[in-house]
Amino acid sequence: MPEREKLLFICTFNMSRSHTAEWLFRRHSRIDAQSAGTHPSAITQISEALLRWAERVVVMEEHHAAYLEEQFPEVMVGREVICLQIPDDYMPMAEDLKAILRERLAAVGIVPEEIEEEEVPPTFDT
Repeated sequence: MPEREKLLFICTFNMSRSHTAEWLFRRHSRIDAQSAGTHPSAITQISEALLRWAERVVVMEEHHAAYLEEQFPEVMVGREVICLQIPDDYMPMAEDLKAILRERLAAVGIVPEEIEEEEVPPTFDT
């Protein structure tokens, strides 16, 4: 069985964008996904261990990539970073967020598998 690709999605608080992206890949047959945030109060804060785990890092905005380069320079050397250019304008698990994530990910060749619509995604109290 081929090894699964490891994607790490990063935004600021790990509540909306990166968490939703991770959720889109939860049942993917060829991709394992995790997510984290750059802010100290993120649900899951970015760490060296998470960065080393990932084969590709997907950030939502350029400032997330800059943060990784500044905070983890040794780990980021030669690591592929993809920026989706998605601003923090979306609610967690919002349909418009899922749609833009699918569109931007497909544009860079990363396609989540179809989601069973009857499944209810997790929610966070903010």
